Amino acid sequence: MEGALFYRLEGGSAPQLLTRMIETMKLIRVNFSHGSASQAEIRRIERRIAKNLFTLNERAMAYVNSTAAALMDAVSKELDVAIFRNLLRELSSHIVALGSDFTVFEQVIAYYQYLYKHRSAAVDGATYETTLVSLDEILSWRLNA
Repeated sequence: MEGALFYRLEGGSAPQLLTRMIETMKLIRVNFSHGSASQAEIRRIERRIAKNLFTLNERAMAYVNSTAAALMDAVSKELDVAIFRNLLRELSSHIVALGSDFTVFEQVIAYYQYLYKHRSAAVDGATYETTLVSLDEILSWRLNA
């Protein structure tokens, strides 16, 4: 139950983290070259990353709420130890998924913010595209897990 409460508190900062990342995406200056994707393609990938981060956070918060509700219900009913143990086994996959979703969410944002903390500095288009595609792949993999 403590884990669900921890993630409920952690999830409260998610909108600010996502907003900051989107602001960085809007302010970053990309130097487009012959080997890089077009500006429209880069912006499309950025929007997909933001959408996937939002979706991942929403899913994690749904896991938090359903897991916390199930645990509170079980505790309030004073279930037999064997029944409670089985409930915990059933919830364990949700708890693992919850932790994985929050970890991926936070790590993708932290990595992006680390790489592009100097918003006014120009970045190479091909390198930026490679980074975005990698982050997009990580998020897509997690969302399909």
